[in-house]
Amino acid sequence: MISITTIRLAPILRVAIVLAFAIIIVGTAQRSLWFDELMAMANYPVRDLAGLIDPLPYYSQASPPLFNLICSGVARLHPIAARLTLALIVIAGLTIAVARIVGFRIALAVVALYAALVPSLAIYATELKYYGVEIAGTATIVAWFVSKSRRAPFALPDLAILVAGIACGISTILSAGIATGCWAVLAFIRRRRFSASELGFAAILAVIAVGYYALIRHGSAVQIHNFPNAYGQSGQHAALAVPSAILGLFGNRAPVLALIVLINLTGWRAAATQRLLLILAVIVLSCTALAAFGVYPATAPRHVAWFHGFALLLLANALQILIAGQQRRTHTARTALVLFLGAIAAAATGMTIAKAFTTHFAHEENDPIVAWLAQPRDVPIGLWGGTQPLIQYYRTQDPAVGRHRIFGLADPRSAPVPPRLFSPTFLQQPYDRIAAAVEAGRMLPGGFDLRILYQLRHDYHGAAEALLAEAPRGLPFYIVASHVDWDAPVPLSAEPRSALLDALEAQKCRYLLELKAKEVFILRAICPER
Repeated sequence: MISITTIRLAPILRVAIVLAFAIIIVGTAQRSLWFDELMAMANYPVRDLAGLIDPLPYYSQASPPLFNLICSGVARLHPIAARLTLALIVIAGLTIAVARIVGFRIALAVVALYAALVPSLAIYATELKYYGVEIAGTATIVAWFVSKSRRAPFALPDLAILVAGIACGISTILSAGIATGCWAVLAFIRRRRFSASELGFAAILAVIAVGYYALIRHGSAVQIHNFPNAYGQSGQHAALAVPSAILGLFGNRAPVLALIVLINLTGWRAAATQRLLLILAVIVLSCTALAAFGVYPATAPRHVAWFHGFALLLLANALQILIAGQQRRTHTARTALVLFLGAIAAAATGMTIAKAFTTHFAHEENDPIVAWLAQPRDVPIGLWGGTQPLIQYYRTQDPAVGRHRIFGLADPRSAPVPPRLFSPTFLQQPYDRIAAAVEAGRMLPGGFDLRILYQLRHDYHGAAEALLAEAPRGLPFYIVASHVDWDAPVPLSAEPRSALLDALEAQKCRYLLELKAKEVFILRAICPER
C-alpha cells in the first residue's frame, strides 16, 4: 500500500509542477522569433486550400498541411499569443497521449515534469515551426502501440488515431508504419490470423500514408532541393548523423534520459516496457538505415525533435514502474523515494524557470532591432543576413516596421535553384564567377535562396560587395543585420560578419556600432564618393 506521506505529497508536487510548467511556457514564449521562424511565418496565412499542400510561397519553406492550417489561424496574432496557442495544442496532444499510459489524473503533471527535466520540449512546443506538433503526433502513435491489445481487432478507432498522428508531422509517417507493423507481428503471433475488416482498415491506412507522403514530397520539393547541405546527405556520414542529432537534442540533459531508460530496464518484464523499447529500437535503426540511403536526412537536433515523444512516454512508464514498486518498499523507503524525486523535480523546474526568463533560447534576439525598425528614419537602410524575412513578417504586426528607404533586397519567392549551380563543376569555379551568378539572379524568383551558394563556399564577400554597391556614397546609411553574430567566437558563424567588415574596410568606409544584441547588430556607416 502506498504510504500516507506519498498520498499527501503527490498532489502538492503535481500542482506545483504544473504551475511551474505554465510559467516555463509563458517565459519561453516571450523569446524573440528566430530566422527559421521568420522565414516560415512570412508565408501565413496561406491564400487558399491548395496553399496547405503546395510549397510555401516565400523563402523555400515547407510544413505539413495540418501545421499550415494552424499557422494560418494564428498568423495575425501577436507572436507571444501565437506561440501560446500553439503550445496549448501541443500540450493537449501530449497529455492525451500520456494519459493512455498513466491515466488522465497525472498525465499533465508527467508532461510538465518532463518539460522541467528536459526544457527543450518547451522550446519546441512554443516554436512557430511544426516540430512541437510532430512531437505530439509521435507520442500519440507510440502510446497507441504500447496500449493496443494484441487480442483486440484493428478497427476504425485505431485507423483514426494513426491518421491523426500522421497528420501532425512528417516523420510521423515512418513512426505510424513501424508501430502498425510491429503491432501486426505481435498480434499475429498471438492470434495467427487477421479478419477481413482488419486487413481492409490496414489497406486504407497504407493508402492514406502513401498519399500523405506524396503530398509531403510535393510540398517540400523546393526546400529539399534548395538546401542540399541539410537534406542531400547519404552514406556513413548521414547514418552517424542520426544518433548524433538525437544526443544533440538532449544536450546536457542526456544523463536524465539515461536514468529514465535505466528505470525502464529495471521493469523490462512488463509488456508496456517491452513494447516501448521494441519500437524505440526499430525506429532508431530504421532512421539510421534510411539516412544512409539518403531517404531520411537528419543532420540537426530539430530533425529528430519527434524523439521527445518517445522520451516522454519512457518517463511516464518509468514513473509507473516506480509507483508499482512502492508496495514492496518500507514506509521509510517510500517516503525517501518521494522526497528524492520531488527534490529532482523542484531543482530541475527551478533551473528551467530561471533560464526561461533570463536566457534567450532563440538564435537571435531580434526584438531590439524590430523596435529600432519601427521608428521613422531618413537615412537609407541596408539589409544583411536574415533581416529581410524579419521585416516581411513584422510588417504584418506593425506597419511602421521597415517603412524606410531600403537596399540589399533579394526576391523572396520560392523557386528551385538551377541544378547546375549545385554541381561540383560550378562550385569549384573561381569565387568571383559564383558570386556573379548569385547576384545576377538575386532579383529573380528564388533569388534569396541563391545565397545558399555563399554558405556552401563559406564565403559571403560577394553578398557584402553587392550590398555596398547599392549603398549611397558620401552620405550616411545604416546596415541592419539579423542572424549574424557580432561576437561569434566560431569561425563558421563569424563568416557573414567578417565578410561585411572586410568589404567596408576595402572600400574605406567608416562605421560605428549603433546597436548590438545576440546575433543581431546595427551599423551606421558612410562610404567615400567614388
